[in-house]
Parts: sequence; C-alpha cells; structure tokens
Amino acid sequence: MLDNIKYMEYTVFVKFLKELIDYTNFK
Repeated sequence: MLDNIKYMEYTVFVKFLKELIDYTNFK
C-alpha cells in the first residue's frame, strides 16, 4: 500500500514536470 501511494505521488510529480516543461516551451 505504501509503495502504491509513493508510485501515485511520483506519477503526479512527473506529470506536473511535463506540463511545466511544455508551458515553458510554448512561452
């Protein structure tokens, strides 16, 4: 269960990073 939560946090963090990079590239 703990690993599952860590995995979810990791995927959310990666998604956030990708969107941040896309945002900076569009600007």
